[in-house]
Amino acid sequence: AMYQFTLSLQMLLLVTFMWTPKKFERLLEYKLHAFIGVSAVVVSCFPLFFGGYKPQCGMCDAAMLPYWCDNVYKTIFWGSFSFIGLFCTVAMVSVYRSVYLEEQKMNEYRFRSKKDEEEEKADSESKRIQKTLLLYTSSFYICWII
Repeated sequence: AMYQFTLSLQMLLLVTFMWTPKKFERLLEYKLHAFIGVSAVVVSCFPLFFGGYKPQCGMCDAAMLPYWCDNVYKTIFWGSFSFIGLFCTVAMVSVYRSVYLEEQKMNEYRFRSKKDEEEEKADSESKRIQKTLLLYTSSFYICWII
C-alpha cells in the first residue's frame, strides 16, 4: 500500500504539478524508499516486544497481540490504509482532470474537419489516461480488498 501511495504521488506531481522525473528523484524518491523500509521493519517488529509471535510454545492464539495492543495496532493499520486509499483515488482523479482540461484547452486552437474531430474523440489522450488510471486504481482496491 505504501508503494501504491508513492506511485500515486509521483503521477500526481509529474502530471498535475509539472515536476520533472529528475526533480522527483532528487527531492522525494530516496526519502520515500527509506521511509517505507523503516516503516515495514517497525511494523513487523512491533509484536516482538509484546510477545505477539507465538509467545508460548504449544499454545496457539488467534490474537496476534494483547487485546489492548491489538486494537491500537489494527486502528493504526486501517487508518493508514483508509488514508492511502483515499489519497490514491483523489490523486488519480486529479491526474485525469488535469489531462482532460489541458486537452480541452488545446482543442480550442486546432483547425480540423468533422471527420478529424470524430477520430480525435475516439482516440483522445484523456480517454487513454482514464482507462489507465481506472486499471491502476482498481488493481489497488482488488489487491487489498480481496
